[in-house]
Amino acid sequence: MDEELIGIKKTIAELENDGLIIDDYETFETYISKFNINTFIYEYSEMFLDDNERYVNVKSSDFIKLYEFDRNLSNHIFRKILIIEKIMNTSIVYNTIITQKITDHKLLSLDKNYLKQQIFPNIADVEPRLDFDHLLFKLVKYLDAGKKYKKYMIYDEKDDILKWKNIPLDVMCLAWSFATTFSFFIAANDQIRISVLKTFNVSTKLLWGFIDFIKNTINVRNLVSHNMALYNVKIKYQTQELFDLYKFLFNEEIIYMKLSHMIRIFSVLSGDEKLIEKTLQNSQKLGFHPSIQKKIDALFKV
Repeated sequence: MDEELIGIKKTIAELENDGLIIDDYETFETYISKFNINTFIYEYSEMFLDDNERYVNVKSSDFIKLYEFDRNLSNHIFRKILIIEKIMNTSIVYNTIITQKITDHKLLSLDKNYLKQQIFPNIADVEPRLDFDHLLFKLVKYLDAGKKYKKYMIYDEKDDILKWKNIPLDVMCLAWSFATTFSFFIAANDQIRISVLKTFNVSTKLLWGFIDFIKNTINVRNLVSHNMALYNVKIKYQTQELFDLYKFLFNEEIIYMKLSHMIRIFSVLSGDEKLIEKTLQNSQKLGFHPSIQKKIDALFKV
């Protein structure tokens, strides 16, 4: 790697000029070269800079510790989100089959008008706005890529959706993204949506709070997938309905949703209620200067 062209040495010199103490130059240089200057340095600087935009009592190893903590946190959260996603996906599919009495499990073999009016009457609630044909296409979009799905495909059918009318819903769903699962849930009739809420032991009155939670979950999931900093993320959707969901789950009032609050909900819905406690314990082991440690601990206290 041409470090001069990338600007690694120049960046390190600028950081030193801003007060950063380089306690292991070689390791620090390696992290920058592997994980991108703009991610490794600038995504994590906020926690270390004082009011004058200088590093005070901050060492290069502090960047590494915070980065590794954040990656571990992302991995833990991602695993919980995957559990929630699978539970939601399965609940939607099984409850659709059961409540709509689809005996052969073949959703797309049903009449299109019936699908639109009876199965997906709430499609207007999906944001960004999604038309009916696009929703159906999302359900089958990735089936072509999987060998296990090919046996259900009607090869001489020209219609991209109808060629999959023989695939059972509980097989089709294995190829869905989280966003597709979520779109199905929002567009579905109230009987299906209520059944899914009951799967998570959430009051049926909290539908829109649950939807706002899932919208935030998708946002967090995308940050993790793209290796973005997560520890100080600003939760995008802040609504009273979301706060009501939190109160229902924990009997506590909040007026702003932090990542720590989201982690608590991830914990409950995935069945691991100690995730936030483990996160706080791990953050307290980082060993930063007390002024910095205090700021990091504050992020994970609820």
